[in-house]
Amino acid sequence: MEFLKRFDSYKITYYSRWTHDALIQFASNGQLVGQITFVSEGDNIANYTNSAPDGFIDLYLRISKFNDIINILRLEKPLALFLQTDNGVGAIQTMEPIEEQE
Repeated sequence: MEFLKRFDSYKITYYSRWTHDALIQFASNGQLVGQITFVSEGDNIANYTNSAPDGFIDLYLRISKFNDIINILRLEKPLALFLQTDNGVGAIQTMEPIEEQE
């Protein structure tokens, strides 16, 4: 099953002492639609499963991807979270329209 959730706001939490290094939560019209949890480089990423319980997209990435995601959030609009539950592949995607060149 595929899930695609557009979002218009996000909240970044960067932890000093927690089970994960950072968390970005995404919302659309004030309702949470998903999150990306960033795990330590030493953590086995295979221990975490991308999922979509009740349509809420829950993705896991290594902390080394944090700055890449922050740059996408800063530079690209509009954006969406994507998850294919059959294979566990998740992503943050740009949703830009194609404009005609004159």
